Amino acid sequence: MNILKNSKYLFLTSILLGLLIPGFAYKLEILIMPLLVIMMTVSIKDIAFRHITKTDVEEITSLALLNYVLLGGAYILFSFFLESPYRELIMILGIMPPAVGIITMSKVLEGNLKLSFLTEFSSYLIAVFFIPVASKFLLGAGFSVVNVLEVVALVILLPYFLSRLLHNYELKHPRKTDYSKMIVNLSYAITFYIIIGLNANVIFDFAYTWKIFLILFTLKFGLGTILYLVFKNFLNKKNNVLLVLFGTLKNGGMAIAFGVLLFGVEATVPYAINGITTPLYIVYLEWLLK
Repeated sequence: MNILKNSKYLFLTSILLGLLIPGFAYKLEILIMPLLVIMMTVSIKDIAFRHITKTDVEEITSLALLNYVLLGGAYILFSFFLESPYRELIMILGIMPPAVGIITMSKVLEGNLKLSFLTEFSSYLIAVFFIPVASKFLLGAGFSVVNVLEVVALVILLPYFLSRLLHNYELKHPRKTDYSKMIVNLSYAITFYIIIGLNANVIFDFAYTWKIFLILFTLKFGLGTILYLVFKNFLNKKNNVLLVLFGTLKNGGMAIAFGVLLFGVEATVPYAINGITTPLYIVYLEWLLK
């Protein structure tokens, strides 16, 4: 059980297994979405959402703007160093909402969970209108509002309602031991193994993909480190964790769905590389923020 509490060990092990023994990832791919829903549900089950203050609203607005304006703008700017269709695919990643995994990582990294969920919820409401307009402006091909609403329902609303059911159940049937962190850590480890395993072959084509690697490493490791160092003396730890997460993480899974709609599955190499760099970045944040 102690192993399941050690997120650094679990995450590094899952990454190594994904690189060395990737074959099982294809059989486990179907588990990614259920694992995401489980992680989200367990992570927010203890949060009370009844009282939202003016300060909460101000912080939610700041974090959403950080993700859409600063990070999104950086993705769009860096995309011009690439040729088509990778330029457009990086632009698509830039206009996506924050990664839903920010909520579960907020739990792992001991960030402000309530503020994390409320910012995610607000960001996805913004996405319903923002993505169709931004995609039409940047790409000349707008994505449907219905597509965005489907994602919101699956990754935000479903876990929220399940978390309320679990919260009420635990109030009536309290447990001496809380297994939430172990469930989240194990779910993340399996997810990381699957993502790395599915995309392991991309690593060995580095001569072809080095620009994409450089851009994604810069916008994760570089930007994340800068945000942490600049604001660590001005924010409490819980909110500093959120600043780094919302300032560096986009919804790669959602980007894949939209990218395939426009360019087909063969053109999603940037998202495969994003799938490789993100787990490595999370392990780095475990060291940086704890």
